[in-house]
Amino acid sequence: MLRTAALKRGGAISRCFSTKPKNVVVVDGCRIPFTLAGTVYNDYLAVDLARFALKGLLTKTALDPKLIDYLYMGTVIQEPRTSNIAREAGMGAGIPI
Repeated sequence: MLRTAALKRGGAISRCFSTKPKNVVVVDGCRIPFTLAGTVYNDYLAVDLARFALKGLLTKTALDPKLIDYLYMGTVIQEPRTSNIAREAGMGAGIPI
């Protein structure tokens, strides 16, 4: 309702939403190997594990990190010591986010 009203008035919200379609390209996906809890990955934070996965994906696809406009990733449990896992892992993997 608020969005519709703002769009009709030409308000600030109308400038935020584009009606032009955008090209979305999903290159590939990856994950770290499964293991028992409290074993191999015990000394790593979630952001470290995500960085390993992203570096593996960049190596696997030979994709230039500078070509990545947007990173979308998820984790099972949010790490309380890392505020934005996707951004920090991406930066750690060399993706200029």
